[in-house]
Amino acid sequence: MSTAAAPILWIPGPDRVRASRLTRFAEEYADGRTFRDLHRWSITHPGDFWEAVWTFTGVVSQAGPRPGGAPAVEGMAGPMDPERRPRWFPAARLNFAENLLQAPDDADALIAWDEGGRRGGLTFRELRHEAARFAEALRALGVGPGDRVAGFLPNIPETVIAFLGTAAVGAVWSSCSPDFGTAAVVDRFGQIEPRVLVAAVETRYKRRPIDLRERVEAVVDRLPSVEAVVQVGGDTEVRDFTGWDAFLATGGPAPSAETEGLVPRYEHLPFDHPLAILYSSGTTGLPKCIVHSAGGTLLQHRKEHALHLDLRSGERFFYFTTCGWMMWNWLVTGLAEGAALVLYDGAPAISAPGADPGSPRAGAPDILWALAEEEGVHHLGVSAKYLALMEKEGVRPGTHRRLDALRTILSTGSPLAPASFDWVYQEVKADVHLASISGGTDIVSCFVLGVPTEPVRRGEIQGPGLGMAVEVWGPQGAPDAGRRRVGSAGELVCTRPFPSMPLRFWNDPDHERFRHAYFDAFPGVWRHGDWAEETETGGYRIHGRSDATLNPGGVRMGTAEIYRVVEAFDQVLEAVAVAQDVPGGEAGDVRIVLLLRLREGVRLDDAPDGEGETLEAAIRRRIRDELSPHHVPRVMAQVNDLPRTISGKLSEMAVREVLHGHPVANREALANPEALDHLAARVDLRLPPPLVALLGGMVDYAGLFPPSALPMAEAVRNHAAYLVGPDRWALGRFVVPAGRVHEFREAVEPFLHDHGPTWELSVLVGPDPAEEVEEVLDLLRWGRGRIRVGAVETRLASPEDAGPRVAALEPLRALGDETARSTAGSHGRSPLEIWLEVPVLEVGEDPDRMDAFLAAIRDAGALAKIRTGGIRHDLFPSPEVVTLFMEQALARGLRFKATAGLHHIIRGYYPLTYEPEAPRHTMCGYLNVFLAAAVLQAGGDRSEARAALLEDNPAHIRGDEEGVRWGARHIPTGEL
Repeated sequence: MSTAAAPILWIPGPDRVRASRLTRFAEEYADGRTFRDLHRWSITHPGDFWEAVWTFTGVVSQAGPRPGGAPAVEGMAGPMDPERRPRWFPAARLNFAENLLQAPDDADALIAWDEGGRRGGLTFRELRHEAARFAEALRALGVGPGDRVAGFLPNIPETVIAFLGTAAVGAVWSSCSPDFGTAAVVDRFGQIEPRVLVAAVETRYKRRPIDLRERVEAVVDRLPSVEAVVQVGGDTEVRDFTGWDAFLATGGPAPSAETEGLVPRYEHLPFDHPLAILYSSGTTGLPKCIVHSAGGTLLQHRKEHALHLDLRSGERFFYFTTCGWMMWNWLVTGLAEGAALVLYDGAPAISAPGADPGSPRAGAPDILWALAEEEGVHHLGVSAKYLALMEKEGVRPGTHRRLDALRTILSTGSPLAPASFDWVYQEVKADVHLASISGGTDIVSCFVLGVPTEPVRRGEIQGPGLGMAVEVWGPQGAPDAGRRRVGSAGELVCTRPFPSMPLRFWNDPDHERFRHAYFDAFPGVWRHGDWAEETETGGYRIHGRSDATLNPGGVRMGTAEIYRVVEAFDQVLEAVAVAQDVPGGEAGDVRIVLLLRLREGVRLDDAPDGEGETLEAAIRRRIRDELSPHHVPRVMAQVNDLPRTISGKLSEMAVREVLHGHPVANREALANPEALDHLAARVDLRLPPPLVALLGGMVDYAGLFPPSALPMAEAVRNHAAYLVGPDRWALGRFVVPAGRVHEFREAVEPFLHDHGPTWELSVLVGPDPAEEVEEVLDLLRWGRGRIRVGAVETRLASPEDAGPRVAALEPLRALGDETARSTAGSHGRSPLEIWLEVPVLEVGEDPDRMDAFLAAIRDAGALAKIRTGGIRHDLFPSPEVVTLFMEQALARGLRFKATAGLHHIIRGYYPLTYEPEAPRHTMCGYLNVFLAAAVLQAGGDRSEARAALLEDNPAHIRGDEEGVRWGARHIPTGEL
């Protein structure tokens, strides 16, 4: 971690600072303090601060915040505990919905977009009217304070109406997005037992219709508490569900110009009356049901919107969110400031509708920027991943869109990378407040967020939330008195109570789970589970989650949900899912890695009866269907064992540490620490994804040859194990001399079966291959498709040998269309590859001689081969010879194969043989050869390729979905 101040990217102008609501608040209630002084006052005088927020924002209640002189807070000195915690505004009585519906009748309240563009909206008069109808319809069902109403809905006006109507009667709202599968929905709603379910039966995503009827029916069948289902969408009503219009009609007439607008009858309830139930990720079991209060949510959101966002009446406020994420709740409360909410239902990264095919932005995935332009959005919220994607896609909103109204861009969900800060200010707008914010479902708000009167520094969140006593603690707890932990990462904690603390967890009568979730690490102090760093300028950097919660793409989710789906497969014995920083990726790039221990004899690429989808495909499909696309792991791998504690619990933390290349501190706490060593050897789980894809199948197995020189039976046995083992991703062909194919046939027979893996061979032939070819043909006829010859290799003595040698191998080419096609194998190679070896030690650095060999190989229709080492020092060609061969082969359009001395992935000083005390030699790794070839292919010269051969630090080679970076060289995936 660095304590150096990050560069400033934006400074608010003096007029903007003077006009901000934060400045006005400080002048009216805190003697014009600076933000840092204001923050200190807000946490040392919490009662005064939160009452000031109440008054400044105009919270509506029956008799003000402190009727009869009641205190603003009772028991502030008590611990942050669900039983003994402070009580905020204990005498106040209010209604959440009433506070959100105060704007003038004709002001815009909701503006609805989908993937086709704008599809409607509501004024505040219309929204009040519809919320009143929904509330009265609930009352007609007998729904009242404390009852639960659940929504399985997209981000559409009906969802907001249902939420406000529910809040108006004092019932408790809870919602899930339609991208949740049946099991995920039931895991949540089944715990809270809703009386009413409001459910969409259709939606669209990426411009494809999605029928939700079967999913909704399955959910209803598993929720016995549901007494009424309100159906949203669909041409006909499903089962005995009540259509949306019919349901509202039971609460009053539809709004019209002739009828007076209805106003809801608001139930005025205590400050800490429950408003909504949100859900944890489900890491250790069923998702925790987090109960949030009406007063705490309202006051916290109004503080954040008014003082940190500078949201004003009449402005347009957009956040890309589903109603299963807390940011939806945060967005909706923006109505309390008199803002118009812009709702969007659909995929965020698709092209805008009606784009001119000839325009520079045609086909660009910029629908959200089109929305911001057309609606004049003032405050636009997205995820950090979305901003990174826009940069990668080359989207330039500032060039192709008019964003004059845009004042603030918000980002959350995962840490915002410094490069994304740069992109916003270079490609979106130079004069915009970029506010990276971080908090969570647990508090339905933020711990650290934007400050509209302060500079924005690259890669930093500007500051702590007012009223939030945020600190960063190390493993031992608080820093020394009066000192801040600056420049060093640790646990993000909050040391004092705040109004939006959860009331409790549902079905947690003793509050045991509540205390365990937040207060086990530091008694009496809220530990949030974020790994954070405070900077010397008072900003914050979030480095990720400090617990086992998965957070790919900024979508928080839990491992237990994945396990429940995966372990339903009979073939799966155990599973561990962890979040892994993408190898070679940018900061904040995270992927889910799912490791599986399967039953003996089962493989992930097994398919029933040799047909249909594989086990891996079935698992991916089931996760997507029952949970969501976000839950589907990027990497799925079969392992022999998984680390378990002595008590038998699988250790996710140990797995995560190993996959990041970190040591595991408490190996002695594991019952099987050797499982960690097995995982550490899984190179494919730690390489950049493009390298795994590109190197897959490139390593032929030469166990018959030095330095191993194994007996045939042992070499075949090893290869059979590798074909079903964890390293099969890299495995290519089994290399066998043609003179030993009869021996091979005898050894391989026990390992051939109809549904097993096909054995791909590379056969070595001598200078007169006619008899050897006949022996190979006999083997293939005997193997009946279970053995394939994908390659033949032979060494040339002179360029003149190339044509006759290839002609002698013609019978293998003519084996038959079916067999020839089958030899393509699993890595997309040609039906039969003939590799002719150039004797490079004899050729040396003679370019004319090298070119003569390569020209003859090309003219014969063959491929080139080079030996890059052996079991003696004198068998290793110099880097100059290797790069000469590569350069000339590529110049002639020849594919080439490198073999010998490539037993490792990266260059190093290794033993020449496996004998004890064997002499050592510096050898290239196969990644070096691949990288050097890629450099030449991308236009580099021989000196740069030579440097690639000499590279011995794997950390210098980075890969992402776009390609591979090495030093100043970037090689796009297409060129690779």
